[in-house]
Amino acid sequence: MKIGAFAVLLADRPLDQALDYLRSLGLTMVEIGTGGYPGSAHANAAELLADPAKLQAFRQTVNTRGFQISALSWQPLTSAVGPGRP
Repeated sequence: MKIGAFAVLLADRPLDQALDYLRSLGLTMVEIGTGGYPGSAHANAAELLADPAKLQAFRQTVNTRGFQISALSWQPLTSAVGPGRP
């Protein structure tokens, strides 16, 4: 079994420091926010897709610490479902 964490909970730290901390706890999987409600403190999807060097650096930061990405999360800032909405 692989256990991971939602890295957004450590958004006050740079990605490398957040991953180092999670690795020290024995975790090997990570979900990373890429915008919207979870924020993009660790990964801005638009920037990573537009710049191959930034994407490579992101991948290297994750891979060299022995992590696998379980999810890249993005949720809208407002709910599409609610009172008066279908």
